[in-house]
This record gives sequence, C-alpha cells and structure tokens, in this order.
Amino acid sequence: MSLLGKTFEASDGAAIGIHRAAPDHPGTYPGLIIFPSIFGVTEELAAHAGQLARAGAVVLSFDPFARAEDSGGLGEADVERAFARMQSVDFARLSQDFRELIGALKADPACNGRVVGLGICLGGPFAFNAAADGELDGLATWHGSRMGNVVGRASEVKCPVVMDYGDQDEVAPVEEIEKVENACSVISDFTIRVHPGAGHGFSHTGWAGHDVAAMDAALGDLRKMLASLAD
Repeated sequence: MSLLGKTFEASDGAAIGIHRAAPDHPGTYPGLIIFPSIFGVTEELAAHAGQLARAGAVVLSFDPFARAEDSGGLGEADVERAFARMQSVDFARLSQDFRELIGALKADPACNGRVVGLGICLGGPFAFNAAADGELDGLATWHGSRMGNVVGRASEVKCPVVMDYGDQDEVAPVEEIEKVENACSVISDFTIRVHPGAGHGFSHTGWAGHDVAAMDAALGDLRKMLASLAD
C-alpha cells in the first residue's frame, strides 16, 4: 500500500485521491493524517499541509468522497454539492479507508511511525475513534461535528487531545461543546478551547467564516504536538 503518486489503493481496490506533503530534507518525521471536512481537500487545506510539512511533518490528507460521482475538493460556493454527496457515503467503508491510510502513513519511509490525527468538521468523530482504538499518538479536532456521538469512548483515549471550537458554531452549539468537554475530562492530556466570535468553519482560510485568531491558535498547538513526537 504505497503513498507514492496521487492515489492510494484501498483494500477493496478503490482508488482514493490523496495529498501528501513532506519535508525537503532527508530524515524521518512525525506523521499527520488529516480527515477533512465535507469540502474535501481544498486548496486552503493543501496550503496548510505544505506549511506543516516545512515545519517538520509528513502530512497526508485524502478525499473522503473518492467513491462518489462528485468527488474531489469543493469551494466555498459549493455547499449544496457538499451536502448532497454526503447522502451516498458508506461511513463504515470510509472509516476503513481512514484506518488503512493511517497504517500506510506509519509505514512511509519518511515517517518515524508516530502519527497525529487531525479531524476537521466531518472528520472529527473518525479521528476520535481512531485515537480510542490506540492508532494515533495525538489527536486534534477543528470545529468537529457530531462529536457527542463518540465521546462516550473518551476513557479509551490515551494520547494527547486538543479540540478547538468557536462559540458561534451553529453545528456544534454550546450545549454540544459542554457535553464533549465533560466527557473528555477523563483524558489525562486534554485541552479544549472555545474561541469568542468564531463560527463553524473557522479553519477555512480565506472563506467568509475564517477566524484568524482561532486558526492561529489551533495551528500553533498542532505544531507543538507534532514537534513533541519528532526524533
């Protein structure tokens, strides 16, 4: 299962579109696997991946909708398309794709075998479950959606966790965030931040909902987490 090229062959033979970014200098580095939002691997997300790679990480993101007719990354104006293609997603298969990609990233010659998972919006619960299963060495979520469905597994999470939300998030309202915070209090290394004025999608750089302060804080902690896993 190679990460060379622009696609990854899943165990069922499907070609999954991937975006890989790695440091220019030879060596081994911590890995970061990104489960993106319903918009997929956007230009903005690819740019973030490049920045994190230059900071010293092997970064892998993928197309959660590779099996859909309308695959690939979408833009800010494509909200209806993004939600429409959600209707045909096989979530069990999507989870399997994610786990296979984690394994492939750990086996990447440029990766030191330690991997952080970043779940953005849609990706939050998938990354959380992978952490609960012991497959990740760190977990970050950015405006994770439906996290209340998975945080019952918080006691199984043994790696550091950082979650960032906005207090104006209509998808994850204050009540949901409080539920997540209370459940995750059992995690020994857990941080949750609720950024004033930030809404859902604060991480989409350049989009209407982008919040610079929230994104800077989220990226800063992600870099620290990755640095802690470097050789």
